[in-house]
Amino acid sequence: AKATLENKYLGVVTVTKAVSGAELPDDFYITTSYDPNLRFDLSNAEKDANEELIVPYTWKIEDVVCGTPITFTEHNIQIDGYKLTVNSEVVTADTAETAANWKESTAKATLENKYLGVVTVTKSVSGAELPDDFYITTSYDANLRFDLSNAQKNEKNEVIKPYTWKIENVVVGTPITFTEHNIQVDGYKLTVGSDVVTADEATKAATWSGSTASTDFVNKYEELGSVTVTKSVAGASLPNDFYITTDYNSELRFDLSNATGTNPYSWTIENVVVDTPIIFTEHNIQIDGYKLRVNSEVVTAATATAAAEWVDGAASASLTNEYLGEVIVTKSVSG
Repeated sequence: AKATLENKYLGVVTVTKAVSGAELPDDFYITTSYDPNLRFDLSNAEKDANEELIVPYTWKIEDVVCGTPITFTEHNIQIDGYKLTVNSEVVTADTAETAANWKESTAKATLENKYLGVVTVTKSVSGAELPDDFYITTSYDANLRFDLSNAQKNEKNEVIKPYTWKIENVVVGTPITFTEHNIQVDGYKLTVGSDVVTADEATKAATWSGSTASTDFVNKYEELGSVTVTKSVAGASLPNDFYITTDYNSELRFDLSNATGTNPYSWTIENVVVDTPIIFTEHNIQIDGYKLRVNSEVVTAATATAAAEWVDGAASASLTNEYLGEVIVTKSVSG
């Protein structure tokens, strides 16, 4: 007679599925070498107490003889336009496989899918040349540094404009910012996009659309010059309440207390974008009993204007006031 005692020690096999950069395709599923009838998808993934899917997605096979070799294969994993890595390996097929690893009474297998895209930053510039020490850094990788030496080139080995740099194999949706450095040019006003920038750097965030992200720096340099208005007066002293305003800046007010020189008096506005139209208006210029000419024109109003004219990066305007009186000659004769 024979008696056989066959002890089978059973354990649990768990497979988890992590995904980043995109949503899993609707027809995604997992099969296993352990049982061809088993099929795992999001409809039968484990849930928490609130009936929410556990992330990473999780499935279990109970009562498996410990040490049984088991592999899992995921299907329908590619998404058009995206690059895919599974467990850090680039995958071009529409399936990927991984094996469960036993440790005592449990075995685990992991499938980590990362959907990757491309991030592009471009740089446009007008009005001046970029400083030689200009460069761009990114929050994505502190070791990356972009400058004109590594900007992309065309088939003729010419630098593409606008200047362009790319970061490949970035998990789609990753927040990324870029910062350009050493962007100021002496004697120029700088706008980046629509914002005036006075610092020596500017930062922009990349925006994702599908499997690509992009941002652009559009730097506009405008040459700066000075604008001077002079005031000459003859025939009388200027009224005490005389002053000059300008349409360039409504907060500016010129009077004799802040003038340079004396008859002609002058005032200067620095750092004005060259060729900006500017008009000056003088106020409270009439004096009772006097006839007034401003720049040779008779003026009866209490104000007069003059436009600045630009020449070689500088502009000037003048207001010459002549106060005129009457000379009366009388002739008496007798005899």
